[in-house]
Amino acid sequence: MKIAVLGGSFNPIHIGHLALADEICVSLGYDKVLFVPVFSPPHKNMNGALPPEKRAKMVELACQDDPRFE
Repeated sequence: MKIAVLGGSFNPIHIGHLALADEICVSLGYDKVLFVPVFSPPHKNMNGALPPEKRAKMVELACQDDPRFE
């Protein structure tokens, strides 16, 4: 099984993230994409961002309809 890891702040997760994950599966032959919300990315100011728990829940909800995404 080929597994890709897609990290990001996901503040919020959006269709572009899901389209990228789909492309990873279709074009590169990955079986699963693991979405990893980053607590505090070093390249991005997270002032005003949603709390990590809420961002993680958004990712979970966005991925629930596609068995390739987790």
